[in-house]
Amino acid sequence: MRRLALFLLVPLALLGIALARTGGPARPSADPAVPGWRTLPSGLELGSFLVDAHPVAGDGRITALRIDPERFRLRLSVARTRSDARTAVGWLESDAPVLAAMNATMFEPDDVTASSKLVADGYANQPNASADNSFLAFDPPRMFDHTCEVVPQTPNIVQGIRMMGCGGVNTWAPQSRIWSEAAIGQDAEGRILLVFARTPWPMHTFVEHARVTGAVRLQHADGGPPAQIAWRDGDRVQGLVGSYETGVAERDDDVTAWPIPNLLGVVAR
Repeated sequence: MRRLALFLLVPLALLGIALARTGGPARPSADPAVPGWRTLPSGLELGSFLVDAHPVAGDGRITALRIDPERFRLRLSVARTRSDARTAVGWLESDAPVLAAMNATMFEPDDVTASSKLVADGYANQPNASADNSFLAFDPPRMFDHTCEVVPQTPNIVQGIRMMGCGGVNTWAPQSRIWSEAAIGQDAEGRILLVFARTPWPMHTFVEHARVTGAVRLQHADGGPPAQIAWRDGDRVQGLVGSYETGVAERDDDVTAWPIPNLLGVVAR
């Protein structure tokens, strides 16, 4: 991950936009005592799952949004300059049709260009594919593993590090580094999953925990402090942000959402 250089280069002014503007760092709306899914007023489903009773940091939970592609479509927000970057919560606050949002993919130290292929409505923010093996193409939304499937050429595509590929195999090798995580997934019924964990785990462990959402495909969107997710719960916008990353930000007290250059959003059809 190209996080240390990015962490040092992001202007402090960008880090000043906090979730306090919406009443402080939000927690999952799902009742922690009742794990599983609940339907939000928008029709999206919010899941909260306790998967680690004794985490090194955070609440030990996987939070996820489940998206029925028959009822909702995906949209990309892609910055063309640094000043266009925004937070997931900020996008929902400024664009009423957007019901949920999360990181789309990692980005370079210029705070604009995606680290892997990213095309939004035909606009190529990053036209060149990296060595990463996972792709989310839409519309309709579908995840592809480049090692076992042909990736289509579509006007909207997001490439990322493969975490769970063909056959639902966990493809992230065990390692000691840990970080907060935002990941994009798909279940066996074709529903898109936005999966978030503030609690830092090794990514091999995160993938195993993420199976609780029903995911059979999973790709890395971003990790550490930039990771974030937001959703509408009635007339309220809620959000969660990442904090911990080994060697970069080894703490669990960050409640500041980073403005980031690419976001994956959800709108009604």
